[in-house]
Amino acid sequence: MIVLNKKGNLEIVGVPLRELEKPIEKRQAGHYLLGKLNTAEIKLLSETFDDPGVRREIVVNIESPVICRFIFDDEDPEHVKRSWLKIDDLNLN
Repeated sequence: MIVLNKKGNLEIVGVPLRELEKPIEKRQAGHYLLGKLNTAEIKLLSETFDDPGVRREIVVNIESPVICRFIFDDEDPEHVKRSWLKIDDLNLN
């Protein structure tokens, strides 16, 4: 998921590998500033996943403005995407 945090910075929200060892109810997503990511320490997978690895309410009820997020099978993708921020409207440097 990519969100705009309260300070106006872009964050990637993801599940660290060590969290995947825990039961889903106890997993915590990590928040990483996009501009400060060390690309040597992160691996973005090109795979398609059937679930995001955390409880549904963490994904669906996020308080930050969303740029993109996991879409569940029972959701209407067009309806979900309507609430996403458009990158062109953010005036990013």
